[in-house]
Amino acid sequence: MLAVAALHLRASGYWADYQSAVGGQRQIQLADGSSVMLNTGSALSVDFSAKQRRVSLHRGEAFFQVAADPARPFVVDAGAGTVQALGTAFDVLRDRDRVRVTVVEHAVIVSNADGKTLERLNEAEQIQFDSRVLGRAETVNPSRIAAWRQQRIVFQEQPLASVVAELERYRPGKILITDSAIESLPITGVFGIGDTDLALQAIEQSLPVRVRTLGSHLVLLSAR
Repeated sequence: MLAVAALHLRASGYWADYQSAVGGQRQIQLADGSSVMLNTGSALSVDFSAKQRRVSLHRGEAFFQVAADPARPFVVDAGAGTVQALGTAFDVLRDRDRVRVTVVEHAVIVSNADGKTLERLNEAEQIQFDSRVLGRAETVNPSRIAAWRQQRIVFQEQPLASVVAELERYRPGKILITDSAIESLPITGVFGIGDTDLALQAIEQSLPVRVRTLGSHLVLLSAR
C-alpha cells in the first residue's frame, strides 16, 4: 500500500524538482543552457545524462526553449508519450492522460505510449494525443498559445465550458456550470490570468449567465 502511494505521489509530481503554484508561473534555467517556463500548477523533473537530456512534465504546462546539443537529444516525457526537440521552442500541456503539443520554432518528434509516432511536427502546428490515440497535426496561431507567458488568456469563439475549464486552472477551487443550456455559449475575449474574478464578471455582463461565488473555492454559473 505504501509503495503504491509513493508511486502515485511521484507520478503526480509531489517530489518534482520544480513546481509552480496555482495561478503562478516559474522560469527555470537548466544546466545545458535550455530554459523552461512553467505555467500555473505545474511540476517538472530533470534527468540529464551523458547520452540524453530528459525531463518529465508530471502535470500542467511548460514552454521549452532548447539549447543545441546533437550528441544529447532533449526529450520531454509527458506520461502519455514523449516529445523530442529538433532544435526547438515548443509548448507542452499535460492534463492527466491528455497531452497537447504546440511548436513555436522549428520542429519536434511526437510519440505516444502505444508506439505511434509523428516524425515531424512543424512550426505553427499543434497535436493532441493520449496513450492510445495520436491525433492529427493542425495549423494554429502560436501567439494564442503563448499568451499565458504575457499573463493573458485568449479565447476566439470558444464555448463557455472550455473557457471555464481554462479559467479554473488559474484559481483554487472549482467553477461549475449548473445549466447545460449555457455550456456552448461562444466567448471571444482576452483576459488577464491574474484576476479570474474579473473574467467571470465580464462573462456575466456579456452573456445570459449568472455567476454566484460561494465561499473562496466554489463558483456556480447558471442561466438567467
